[in-house]
Amino acid sequence: DISMWLNEKGVVCFDADIDMKKGKKFPTIKKFNGVIDGCGHKLYNWNAKCGLIRNLESKGVVKNLTIDNTCLLTVKTAMNDEVELVYFFVGVNRGQIINCVNKGTIEHYGEEAYKQIYIGSIAALNYNIVHKCKNSGNISSRFSFTKHAKGMSLRQGGLVGTCYGKSLSGATITCCENTGNVSFMGDYPNNNIGGIVGEASKLTVKSCINRGSVVAVGMPITTPKVRGYCRVGGISGWSNNDILCCDNFGAVSVSGAHEAWVAGIIARPNSTMNIVGCNNYGKITGNVSLSSYVGGIFAFSIINPYLCNCANYGAVTNENTKSPGWAGGIGAVLQSRKGLTRGGVLRDCVNYAPIVN
Repeated sequence: DISMWLNEKGVVCFDADIDMKKGKKFPTIKKFNGVIDGCGHKLYNWNAKCGLIRNLESKGVVKNLTIDNTCLLTVKTAMNDEVELVYFFVGVNRGQIINCVNKGTIEHYGEEAYKQIYIGSIAALNYNIVHKCKNSGNISSRFSFTKHAKGMSLRQGGLVGTCYGKSLSGATITCCENTGNVSFMGDYPNNNIGGIVGEASKLTVKSCINRGSVVAVGMPITTPKVRGYCRVGGISGWSNNDILCCDNFGAVSVSGAHEAWVAGIIARPNSTMNIVGCNNYGKITGNVSLSSYVGGIFAFSIINPYLCNCANYGAVTNENTKSPGWAGGIGAVLQSRKGLTRGGVLRDCVNYAPIVN
């Protein structure tokens, strides 16, 4: 019940910064369909086990609120059948998150799971609008299994974990910035990790900047016939929709025992999407024992993306010596799948950096 917090307009307005140390067991707001206006104020001293709002509904708005660098979110994933959402602001966003800032640290860890894990400071799972938001907190995930279940995946981003499945019309991440470090270490088998969003899916990403490092270390998988994949990008690990006017300045790398798909902007473009006006300035490195694809803008695509006015300024290095590896200033591998009417397009794209393969 949040009725006691509403003003005469039915809006939750912050009149001051709030010391969350006073509420050690603050419960998650399970559903919210109104407006929370932080009015430029912050939450601080929050040692959290769960985030602020589990479900932000279609008319819901969270804006002008900061989570301070004195805050820490610690989440341990247990063995259960539920999707794990790890977030500070919103778990599932069907509304709007505007001008919100996270400076807090997120630490996720676990040993067993059956389902997907979504991690993002602003929203774990986004179906609508995230606009003018920033993250400067470090976001880490550490996982170690004894037995791997089929279909498990982790989607981890500096601001948004994923937009998995069908999104609302006009779903976007726009004018957002990440300066925190995003890292994964473990033997979780299927990982999409990005400085802005882990997996964009049906979500457009526009005018976003990543300045933090994005690092994945894939540990050996002991379960027979299960192979590990790390798709890691400065902006996104995987996407089915457009990425426009985005820049990456952070170092992006994958090492260890997973197959590596690593790139400055998007590791795996998975549709006839547009990648336009994007630049990479960060160092891109793959050093794994399985196959590796390392590219300045994208790593690997077989579904014919359209790239225009993209440039790479960061060194591209594939240090893999045990398995096949590919490296390119713009992309590592661009193939055409049988039955498609046109091939991928690279137009006015330039590489200025050294490539080592």
